[in-house]
Amino acid sequence: MACYCARGPCNKATGQCPLGGCILGWQGSTCNQRCSDGYFGNGCKKQCFCKSGPCDSFSGKCILDGCMDGYTGDTCSHLCVSGTFGRNCSKSCYCKHDSCRHDTGLCPKLECQDGWVGIYCNQACALGRYGPACQLSCQNCKGQNCSHTNGTCLNGCKEGWTGSECIMKSLAVQSAKNKPGKMLPIYIACIAGVILVVSIIVILMFVLRRKKHNKRKPVLGSETMERNGSTENLTEYREMNVQGQVHVNEAYSEDNEAGCSTDIKNQNANDYYNVIRNDTNISELRNLILNKKENDTFQEEYGKLPNGLVHPHTVSVKPENKAKNRFISVFSYDHSRVILNKIQNDEHSDYINANYIDGVDKSKAYIATQGPRKNTVFDFWRMVLECKCNKIVMLTGLVENGKVKCEKYWPNENKSLTLSYLRVEMKDCQNARFYTKRLFCVTNTRYRRIAFRLSVSFYNMARSRDPGSIRAGIIPQIF
Repeated sequence: MACYCARGPCNKATGQCPLGGCILGWQGSTCNQRCSDGYFGNGCKKQCFCKSGPCDSFSGKCILDGCMDGYTGDTCSHLCVSGTFGRNCSKSCYCKHDSCRHDTGLCPKLECQDGWVGIYCNQACALGRYGPACQLSCQNCKGQNCSHTNGTCLNGCKEGWTGSECIMKSLAVQSAKNKPGKMLPIYIACIAGVILVVSIIVILMFVLRRKKHNKRKPVLGSETMERNGSTENLTEYREMNVQGQVHVNEAYSEDNEAGCSTDIKNQNANDYYNVIRNDTNISELRNLILNKKENDTFQEEYGKLPNGLVHPHTVSVKPENKAKNRFISVFSYDHSRVILNKIQNDEHSDYINANYIDGVDKSKAYIATQGPRKNTVFDFWRMVLECKCNKIVMLTGLVENGKVKCEKYWPNENKSLTLSYLRVEMKDCQNARFYTKRLFCVTNTRYRRIAFRLSVSFYNMARSRDPGSIRAGIIPQIF
């Protein structure tokens, strides 16, 4: 039998090598066994990762078809460096957390860096898209050509927009809109405002004369109600309600603020109470608002809105749901309330104090909800994810006039908030002059293989408004 000793011949009787062991590619006590497939070198201790067939037991080079996916080098024994994978480590991946697998290219948490999508996170956003999961649009860039990672416009902004992401209105364009040739809508709005004011004065004179006339009649009973800070006769409001001038919930009073009111029957569930209707073009809206502010028209119109509750709200006043309501007299109407998916073993987990609002050309276009409480933050984000809401407009401050109006329901920048199976992460935060814009990523972590994610833009308008609002508006759109 032959032996392959590194130094000198082997012992003729036993076959063992005296010193230095075996030459490269051989092993065993008598140095007459070749290295096993996948191993080579001194003592066959080095490993090679060939795509097909063994490597050369002496040099370690792959004989047939190069290295396995995820390995590189002359002997196919080196892992791909971070951010690369596949055959000869020739492919790139852009994972958000750590690197992808060196062989398959999959990201550990199935999350890509901003500007990248695909199962291997190696597909750049399509033209005109950027950011987390390519959910953001750079529609104000010239040719919609922007950086797919951060949204920076590569060829500048379209006319009328400025900033690196072209999201700020140009002052020059705004000034051009105010030139004399553009003033016709303002003149029309002023004339319409004068006509509106005259009409309101005539109506008020008619109402005052009627009230003066009714005071001469004897009033049966002593039933009264509180309205706008003054005590007035309920019978008089009943008469006005019959005539269609104003809607009043007669069942509402301070005695039943805890939610024991009787629901008004025979009400159309789709009624809306726009006392004064104004069909106004968007281009004329600013001037209309300024005109109404100047003439105190808003306060007059607000005074004509119905007071109290006008629809059934049986679910909202159930004992199990009372603790989820921020105020004891602000309830969610049954016919339009947002119904959440029930959590197992919790029969009442489908309730949140929130209602759908129809848009101009779409039903359930918006959601109005209260500022979340400590015990409803989880329900709030459940609603955002289940309804696929990608815009939140917050109209209230966390604290107003020393009173807590809303729980802080979002994490700080580059931090995350974990609520059971939901994870909320703040990706970006920008302070503008009149509002703060934040970008969140909401993830349902119950899905092990592919997590469901939603990008949400959050606008905090509390910096530019008077205190007192209690509602946050949510604009649902298909994700």
